[in-house]
Amino acid sequence: MKYVLLVALILLTGCTSTPELNGTQLSASEVQSVFIDRPWRSPSGRFLFKSDGTYTFFGNNGQVNPSPWNYTLRPDGVIEGATTNYTFFRKADGSYVYHHSRSNRRYRVLL
Repeated sequence: MKYVLLVALILLTGCTSTPELNGTQLSASEVQSVFIDRPWRSPSGRFLFKSDGTYTFFGNNGQVNPSPWNYTLRPDGVIEGATTNYTFFRKADGSYVYHHSRSNRRYRVLL
């Protein structure tokens, strides 16, 4: 019984989200001021979300989307694209990461 309780405690502890490790989710106004109309890079390429509701992506491997894609900046600060949602976080050290919904991974942002 003690073993089962210890395993449950370890599993629950591993599921806890803390701002120091994962960052604090940005609001819509913060996303607007930091990531809209300002190019930024991820490990895979360069993004530009424009205030007209379109965005472009230029991949490090030479991939370029053929025309601007549309996005919506939701009230919760999530950018909803055609196939992927982008959720931005500020880490304790002031750096940014984003969650890429299609891959279910977080990536570092380079401004």
